[in-house]
Amino acid sequence: MEEIIAKILLDAQAVVLNSKRPFTYSSGIKSPVYCDNRILMSFPEKREAIIRAFLDKIKGKEFDVIAGIATAGIPWCTWLAKELNKPMIYVRGKAKEHGKENQIEGKMSKNQKIIVIEDLVSTGSSSIFAIEAIKQAGGVVEDCMAIFTYELDSSIRKFKEVNCNLTTLTNFTTLIKVASEINYIKPEEKSIILSWKENPEEWEKKFVPLNYIELLRKKARETKSIVCVGLDPVLEKIPLKGSPKEVIIKFYLDILDAFIKNNVLPAAVKPNIAFYEQYGLEGLEALQEIVKAYKEKGFIVIVDAKRGDIGKTSEAYAKAMYDFWGFDAATVSPYMGSDSVLPFIGYCEEGRGVYILNKTSNIGAADVQDLKVEDKPLYMKIAEKIINWTKPGTGAVVGATYPKELEEIARVFVNSGKEMPLLIPGVGEQGGSAREVVNALKNAGVDLSLVRINSSSGINYAYLKEGTEDYAGSAVRALKKLNDEIGFLPQ
Repeated sequence: MEEIIAKILLDAQAVVLNSKRPFTYSSGIKSPVYCDNRILMSFPEKREAIIRAFLDKIKGKEFDVIAGIATAGIPWCTWLAKELNKPMIYVRGKAKEHGKENQIEGKMSKNQKIIVIEDLVSTGSSSIFAIEAIKQAGGVVEDCMAIFTYELDSSIRKFKEVNCNLTTLTNFTTLIKVASEINYIKPEEKSIILSWKENPEEWEKKFVPLNYIELLRKKARETKSIVCVGLDPVLEKIPLKGSPKEVIIKFYLDILDAFIKNNVLPAAVKPNIAFYEQYGLEGLEALQEIVKAYKEKGFIVIVDAKRGDIGKTSEAYAKAMYDFWGFDAATVSPYMGSDSVLPFIGYCEEGRGVYILNKTSNIGAADVQDLKVEDKPLYMKIAEKIINWTKPGTGAVVGATYPKELEEIARVFVNSGKEMPLLIPGVGEQGGSAREVVNALKNAGVDLSLVRINSSSGINYAYLKEGTEDYAGSAVRALKKLNDEIGFLPQ
């Protein structure tokens, strides 16, 4: 019976499981499970099955009155009282502040035996409160029955302390077992979700990733940098021989090793996926190895993909970028509207980031982005849209080649009161000045730890300018020079 009821709860979505996007309880605790059994009232067949299961549990028990706990226990208590032809009462969360100031509604006499009906037992506090109220009014409570329990140690202890039996139709452990058997959750999720029950307060620290805002700040502090290094392979510029896959992997892993060895670190890296796609499957296989290597060393990896399409297509793009590739953040184009960006923004709930193209660094950007809409340039209207769409982790791409516009956009973001990560390309070969960028951001009051100033060719191929074959060492020196020019000091 427990497994049947568990499946009913899952089918009706009365219980929802999600280890990647945990739910926040009113207490502030994050959980991979959320239960709202009130929805069961809307499904007659499922409702009837729940009632029959309650009746089976009640069979053979001696009692005088059946009591519902407001509010979610009341409908179940009502249906059961009718089936059993028993008197019914219900218990409020607190006494009324008017009229007779009742906490218990309905007629109950002293020493009557009461069965209490609840829909859900989480910490057990509301159930125990109701049980104590009935006892103070002279009732005798030996049994409390509920549809579902999280089986938390705290609730089990509370029921023992008041000497009351707790009987449930199903429970957390059974539900997770059923969810796994019907492929509602993946095998690797099962143990993660089950571990929540053992220590709800600590579960978040172990299994819930930092949100993207927190991650950016953390990495800025650790690396003492806000530089993002673009990882954009051009085989003609790489002084190595071999297949495209071999050359690209060695080039970027050598640079990675040099960064770490010299303790000169970027705060993020940003592969542009087109530079890998141009080399076909070998290029994409190289990208996979590079992403894995940089993430294993703790670097934020932003994919420059500039995706954006109708809703379902954007959902597929987002799934590819975050679930398959495992990128921490992605760049997207807003020009097909909200349904093209919201699938990406949804991943912010899993700690991922998304950078929406706002005012880009290329020469042709003005052709479209400077067009006037309601007496404002389009890029300012886009900035307003980004503010409206934002969830923590949503940011904007604003080019370094337009410092005046950068300051204007940044000021709008700051004045909105929302924390907005900025990805700023265009420093170096495209002509942008890191110093001008930092001055513009400071003038606007931006939190620099949420900024990533990108340099690709200027670091990747610095060895060409130095006239040396030590491409990894040159990359380190170019990164250090850019870090020094920016002068970021963690707070």
